[in-house]
Amino acid sequence: MHAVMCAYNGVNGDPMCMSPMLSDVLENDFNFKTPSKPENYIVTDSGALSFMVSKFHKFNQSSDAAAAALVAGVDLNSGNVFKGLLNLFEHNDTRVSIGMVCFIFILSYD
Repeated sequence: MHAVMCAYNGVNGDPMCMSPMLSDVLENDFNFKTPSKPENYIVTDSGALSFMVSKFHKFNQSSDAAAAALVAGVDLNSGNVFKGLLNLFEHNDTRVSIGMVCFIFILSYD
């Protein structure tokens, strides 16, 4: 099992934890996240998702930052921002599926 942490930095003005480069580079260049390696995961630094709101000003709500990180390939949040995904799901946000929410909570409490 291997893990990669996305932190507070950004690329071309986008926080790394929401950048498509995150999973693209890991999957295509390093063969990191593939069906044959499901145990590998990407985790955020504790405040990285909150920084998307407070420092990068990409979102008004942390739940939107959580959804962007999830779409970018992040599996686990070291902080508590992923808890906002449940609220998005309950409000039928199309970025978040029941499978995503279950997967995140299983990883969080496993």
